[in-house]
Amino acid sequence: MEDRRSAARSHRPARSEGVPSGIDKQPATGPVVLTGTGLEGDEHGDTRHHGGAEKAVHLYPQDHYADWRRELPDLAERFVAGGFGENLVVGGITEADVCIGDVFRAGSALVELSQGRQPCWRLNLRFGLGDMARRVQDTGRTGWYFRVVGPGEIAAGADLALVRRPHPAWTLRRVHRLLYRETLDLEALAEFALLPSLSPSWQELARRRLGRRSVESWDRRVRHRNEARRGRSAPEGTGPMSPTIISIQSQVVVGHVGNSAAAFPMRALGVDVAEVPTTLLSNHPHYPTTRGRVLEASLVADLLRGVEERGLSERASIVVSGYLGSAEIAEEVAAFVERARRANPRLIYLCDPVMGDSDIGFFVPAELQAAFAERLVPLADLVTPNAFELAALAGGPVSTAGEAAAAAGRIAPPGVIVTGLAAGERSVCTLLAEGGDLWTVTTPRIEARPAGTGDLFTGLLAARRAKGVAAVPAMEAAVAGTFGALKLTAAATWEEMPIVPNIAAILDPGEMFPAVKLV
Repeated sequence: MEDRRSAARSHRPARSEGVPSGIDKQPATGPVVLTGTGLEGDEHGDTRHHGGAEKAVHLYPQDHYADWRRELPDLAERFVAGGFGENLVVGGITEADVCIGDVFRAGSALVELSQGRQPCWRLNLRFGLGDMARRVQDTGRTGWYFRVVGPGEIAAGADLALVRRPHPAWTLRRVHRLLYRETLDLEALAEFALLPSLSPSWQELARRRLGRRSVESWDRRVRHRNEARRGRSAPEGTGPMSPTIISIQSQVVVGHVGNSAAAFPMRALGVDVAEVPTTLLSNHPHYPTTRGRVLEASLVADLLRGVEERGLSERASIVVSGYLGSAEIAEEVAAFVERARRANPRLIYLCDPVMGDSDIGFFVPAELQAAFAERLVPLADLVTPNAFELAALAGGPVSTAGEAAAAAGRIAPPGVIVTGLAAGERSVCTLLAEGGDLWTVTTPRIEARPAGTGDLFTGLLAARRAKGVAAVPAMEAAVAGTFGALKLTAAATWEEMPIVPNIAAILDPGEMFPAVKLV
């Protein structure tokens, strides 16, 4: 890592609404001594939660200030060096560039990265926004803390140079994903808890999650101080990020496709679901007759505005879109996702580009096919096409895992899960491409083709991702649940998937299929 330039800041005591605070930092005029507990002369209004050997020095990346000024232009004058109460302001380095345990030379001192910052409600007071702490947490623009392993002096303009990196796999960006998105990835939590360079408080946090299989409440930490004092905190294990999914897809009276296939299993997994219909049909089109229609785009847009007005954009973990019916609805969904992300930067958009299948071809108009390729898929964090749909999006054949991996790279969202890949005459493969890794799950082929299996798969996947399960185990569980539903359908005389009477077996199938890593 190249040398970075740092700026030390001194402390000026501050009070906000009667609360003592050391957040109002001012530039130091010369060298400052860095001891085991921080910069000489620095103080903290809350010594229980701030300061100490593990949080002796707070660094905030200078690069983030431009993002804050762009997102909150009315507060632009507040987003200047020292605005977040940091001791060091450094350019050219962010949470993606540093790892737990990194040791840097800062001036003549040595510092070691002990943990990221968990923003608290004092930031709400500092910036006059009731949700500023939550914004900092959601964006991952938190900064981090150093412990001092070698006292010395530091001054503005001093070099910040990496000396050693014992844990290169544990960037702060990965840590943020574990703490606030994939919150119950038990394998990662177990590894995280054992990092010797990690602060004891964060080791204990990871151990509590492992022991309780639940996520601690963040309510008191991120809410306004006055609300916190009134004691209106969420129950332990729920927190303000209790899983909510906004599911935008078709709805039928009879049978299981779209929301009618996905919503009940998602709720059964403990996820709150806001269903936004794009069609209202008597049944799916494979029957001799179908009543109802694709909804007007203006009606779907109105429903999505109502979702926003009820605050669901800020609360939701994931937006799922499936069958949309028209290019005009696709545009309304794209605009909604863009607005929702501005309100909630941590929001995941999962796009199931429902367009057709290999045995029936396309069942949506060309304009909607183009809307998926040009508008929705580029917005998505995760896309779940079948092999036919991926071939249409990528403009090339997709029949093998290798072709699917190449096609996923061409459409290039952060994550792609491809279903329905042939794996020999008697097997079917599901492939995940994410972050340069490729994983496959292979199951026996079942001779049953009920409508809605893709919708069920996406719902099972989305619910587990909303609950913090990592991508690979979430895919394994979704594959197993869908396989179980297909087995039950093949054994039944009714051509619809028997989801409701067999929900327990779908959510907790006895037969699992382990993912195999290809790359």
